[in-house]
Amino acid sequence: MKFAAVLAFAATTALAAPKPGGDGPPPTDGQCVGVEKGPEPGSWVFKDCALFQIPPGSPCTTIPEDLSKPYPDCCPQPSCPE
Repeated sequence: MKFAAVLAFAATTALAAPKPGGDGPPPTDGQCVGVEKGPEPGSWVFKDCALFQIPPGSPCTTIPEDLSKPYPDCCPQPSCPE
């Protein structure tokens, strides 16, 4: 795929505490996020999908989010003709 017509921005991350009484991460059902153990004991790092913008008049389109796939494949993605 060519991404020359697509402006991409870095994905964001956030730290969160585990749910009370458990050592696993808080639930992320219905969300396309990556979850990893954080640097501090009991912390978790959540990774969002990268943001992108398709300029007006571009031949590129957006492939929508697909929650049936694991992160990061579930994220919306630009698709440009070759």
